[in-house]
Amino acid sequence: MADEFIVSSVKEAIHLSRQGKHDESFARYQALFDAPEFATASVASRRQALKLMVTAQGGPDPLTPTAVTAFQSAWKMITALVQAGQEAQDYELLGLTHLRLGDPAGAKSVYEAGLAIAHGKNDAEWSGKLLKRISTL
Repeated sequence: MADEFIVSSVKEAIHLSRQGKHDESFARYQALFDAPEFATASVASRRQALKLMVTAQGGPDPLTPTAVTAFQSAWKMITALVQAGQEAQDYELLGLTHLRLGDPAGAKSVYEAGLAIAHGKNDAEWSGKLLKRISTL
């Protein structure tokens, strides 16, 4: 049930964004991330919803106050994923969120922590991705 809630909320947010209603889209994402159902959904569903917002192209630059609030909500949820699972891909999302919130030093620190995890797991794919992220800072 929670996964279905995520799917419908993300579809609505994407639809709003495609219509150019970016603040409404970010408000929908924030409502999703703050909803109790979000915390009970599968890790894969939560990760995918967070990834869709964090990596979306377009939108306001600089971020509007509504977008900042949505990224702050995402930051909390991604931090919970990082603490629970120790997956390099979650560190990438957290780093990207730091960047969108104007914290490149925080992003670099998060990417480096994720890189250590990827190295510890001998995960060449995520090591490469995170090294690339670090090199852009």
